[in-house]
Amino acid sequence: MAKYLLVSPDRYARFGHQTSSISTSLLLAYMTGSRVILPRYMYSCDKWNQYVNFSRSKFVCAEVTGSHLSAVYLENWKTDNIGNRKWVFDNTQNVQQLLTQIANTDDNSIIFLPFDQTPGILHRLYNQTRLREDIRGVFRFDNSIVSMDNPYVAIHIRRGDVNEESHPSWYVNNSFYIELIERLCTILPNSFGIYICIQGDKSWLQRIRLTQLGLGRKFMVSSACAGFANDYEVADFLTMKESTILFSASSGFSHWASIIGNQKLVVDVSRYNDTPLDWVKHLNPDSPTESVWKTISSLADRYN
Repeated sequence: MAKYLLVSPDRYARFGHQTSSISTSLLLAYMTGSRVILPRYMYSCDKWNQYVNFSRSKFVCAEVTGSHLSAVYLENWKTDNIGNRKWVFDNTQNVQQLLTQIANTDDNSIIFLPFDQTPGILHRLYNQTRLREDIRGVFRFDNSIVSMDNPYVAIHIRRGDVNEESHPSWYVNNSFYIELIERLCTILPNSFGIYICIQGDKSWLQRIRLTQLGLGRKFMVSSACAGFANDYEVADFLTMKESTILFSASSGFSHWASIIGNQKLVVDVSRYNDTPLDWVKHLNPDSPTESVWKTISSLADRYN
């Protein structure tokens, strides 16, 4: 006898958002002893289905067994601003409400989770080694598509759907990143390459790129089109995953690269110090602290 969780990710969301939605069901299955039924459609960009297979998770079932199955919809009692009834997992009380409802559901139930359910604080569970290893097993890549050789720094600069007007709290201006790159190049030896992952305009990075190339440092800028990812999206993700140092953005794309990666250091560039992962350091672009730079300097000493 078992309970089955059916996840419904946003079919047309981007990779990071869809992955977070599907992983929410795995974490809930872990917490409740349930099993996950995968959706018919996984990723809107089908190429991701070649590299990411959630059926490899031990929390996913290959088939539903038993008779007299019943369907149960466990939704939030109130809707959000777009009419969705997903749970807001920003505190333990909200999480416990859903866990209690799952516990009170009869065995042999197929439990429909809300559309586009996101994990919130549940991602703290990935601080547990066994859960992190489980999600890592879902991803399998051909490392030949990595764009740089270690050691290197990967920096994700979120643009595209994020700008000063649409998402001002997520937007980090160009001057911050120029100063960040200049300081990295001062601290890190020339053996460290620089890899920039960005969407849209990259012309503002050309001067510093040419300067560093002239000094003998590897420096690459990979740019997808502003609206949709191009064919280099998988290579960008894998290159961030394999980096020595990763600067992530307010984005599921680089967030997932930090969860399944083996970086020596991950720094989240964000105005909110809400990173749930123990190994990730925080850097506020409006008031950066020196503690991150001390860690980078210490790491650089190993390569000098």
